[in-house]
Amino acid sequence: MSEPLSELIRVRVTPDQYQKLSEASLLSGLKLSEYVRRLLISSTTLQSEITQLREAVDALQRSSRTENAVLEILLLLRASLTTDQITRAQQQLNSLGFKTF
Repeated sequence: MSEPLSELIRVRVTPDQYQKLSEASLLSGLKLSEYVRRLLISSTTLQSEITQLREAVDALQRSSRTENAVLEILLLLRASLTTDQITRAQQQLNSLGFKTF
């Protein structure tokens, strides 16, 4: 069972805003107060989802930077090896099931 609605919030809007909210509530089949209540709740949910997306993007960027650093280290290491050392390393990787280039 849902909690009773006991608190009141008074909000002033422009006539144009009121018209748009009223039309949208009619189209949705909800009373104006229920429509506005759902908008407020969805706004909170949206903010949470945006925060989660930002965190995911940050994690991907950190991952990308790490990957770039690893690739740079590997290229520098490869440049310092002889052809024979590279061949032996590739053979060892192939024996472990890794595909080499």
